[in-house]
Amino acid sequence: EHNISSTASERLSEVSRNISFVKKSPIAHLSWITAKFCSDYLPAPLVKYLMRNANANAAFVLSNVRGNTKKVHWNGHTVENAIGFLPLPPGIPVGIVVQSYAGQLSISISADKKAVPDADLFLKWMLDEYFRLSVEAAALSTSDAKCL
Repeated sequence: EHNISSTASERLSEVSRNISFVKKSPIAHLSWITAKFCSDYLPAPLVKYLMRNANANAAFVLSNVRGNTKKVHWNGHTVENAIGFLPLPPGIPVGIVVQSYAGQLSISISADKKAVPDADLFLKWMLDEYFRLSVEAAALSTSDAKCL
C-alpha cells in the first residue's frame, strides 16, 4: 500500500529511501555489464527487445548531475552553460536530467507522448514540486537559524 506523503520533503525522503537499496547494491553495475555484453555480441533487434522487456516496469529514468560550481574554460573559451540530455532507452517512457553548473540548476525532460500527453502540464507539476521543496527548505533553514 502506498501512502502519499503530505509534504514535498517527505516525498523526496520517501523516494530517497526507495532507491537507496539499488544505489548501494551491485544491481546497477551488473545491469550495465549485461547491457554492454548484449550490445556488443547480440543482434540489434534482439537487444532492443531485451531492453524493452527488461525496462517494462520502469516509469522513468532520473539522472542528477552535480556540475562544477564555477564556470570552466574549454580551448580558451568560457563554457557559459551546460545542459544534460537523456535519450530514452527502449521501454523507458520518461527521462529526466537535473543538473547544476556554475550555481545554476537546470532540468531536461525527454518523454514519450503516450506517457506525457501534456508536456506543459508535466513541467508545471515538476516546477510546483521544486517550489514546494524550496519553500520547505527555506522554512527549515530559518527555524534552524533561530535555534542557534
